[in-house]
Amino acid sequence: MAPIQELPPNYREVFYFTLNDQQTLLRLNLASLVPLFVAFIGMNNWLAFVRSMRGTLDWGSAWLDIVVIAFALVGVLIVHEWLHGLAIAWFGHKARYGAKFGELGRLKIPMMLYATTDDGLFRRHEFIVVALTPLVVITLLGMCLGIILSDRWHFYLTLAVAINAGGAVGDMWMSWMVLRYPASALVRDEADSVRVFMAH
Repeated sequence: MAPIQELPPNYREVFYFTLNDQQTLLRLNLASLVPLFVAFIGMNNWLAFVRSMRGTLDWGSAWLDIVVIAFALVGVLIVHEWLHGLAIAWFGHKARYGAKFGELGRLKIPMMLYATTDDGLFRRHEFIVVALTPLVVITLLGMCLGIILSDRWHFYLTLAVAINAGGAVGDMWMSWMVLRYPASALVRDEADSVRVFMAH
């Protein structure tokens, strides 16, 4: 199906949701602990099962440990947004990446990374795929990597999957909100907010 660039004339906005509201951010930050905890426990159990099936696997070096730790803490956030961008491109739109900054004294630090598209509209199912792609792909990738990676990195692999799941709480929340509307609904992604349109 061809990508939708302009809102059809018979469509009107029926819902607007933003993550910029302080109360919403607080609720989502607290809610993120649930998928983070579930993913952490789930990956631990999966990796314990993997070790019981294949035995101990011990290889690597100190410098590789640093690379794995860095990816678990920072790299997974970048890959998360890159995967959003790939899904956006899959549906025919051009992805745009960016960051929202906050101030810590005199320093400006990135508070949120994002991938979005300018002026494009997604069909409801397309938006849900874009929103949930990083959660699904990184979780499955983590499970597969756990089979071949050394046991010494399993904790960091678990940490990466858990951080990604916790960070996907906004994606899950927006997907749930959009699912309340029929399949004919169109969704505009605005990085930290969504607008839903329906035919009238």
